Amino acid sequence: MKKLNMFIGIAAAALLITGGAFAAKEHHDEKNEAASVQQVKITLDAAVSAALQAVPGKASRAELEHENNLPVYGIEIVKPDNQVVDVKVDADSGKVLKVGNDMNDRKGEKSENGHEDSD
Repeated sequence: MKKLNMFIGIAAAALLITGGAFAAKEHHDEKNEAASVQQVKITLDAAVSAALQAVPGKASRAELEHENNLPVYGIEIVKPDNQVVDVKVDADSGKVLKVGNDMNDRKGEKSENGHEDSD
């Protein structure tokens, strides 16, 4: 019984330590994201507008990303034919950098949650 109590105590301590580490990392990530947003020159709304001018449709997702250490907005647009495309917009100039097929929209590929898409 003493061994069981000791095991439970050690397991609880390990959970507390790792839980605190995850919370600290999440807080750090939020601070970094907030700092990144403050440093860009155009708003998310302006980036979505630029993306929709390049690719008509409806924006379904948008976020600030970093590619090659440069801030870019990644905007996912659903076109009228239901094709999903990713548009990258420079977060400083508002210029559309790239338009490409959405990698998560292809059949048989893994989606963001790690599950394979199927119909």
